[in-house]
Amino acid sequence: MTKAEFVASMAEKNGLTKSAAAEAVDAFICTVTEVLKAGDKITFPGFGAFSVAE
Repeated sequence: MTKAEFVASMAEKNGLTKSAAAEAVDAFICTVTEVLKAGDKITFPGFGAFSVAE
């Protein structure tokens, strides 16, 4: 699935415009990136976790 397909799916499932869904996806990616750069990790119970590995 491409980012564009993901955005379209988010928009459809949540009653958002594609523009609003794209902003939400971009905000999510930006937040995850900032948290990982700060040396932290993010955990979503029942889904998975994001962390930096070397």
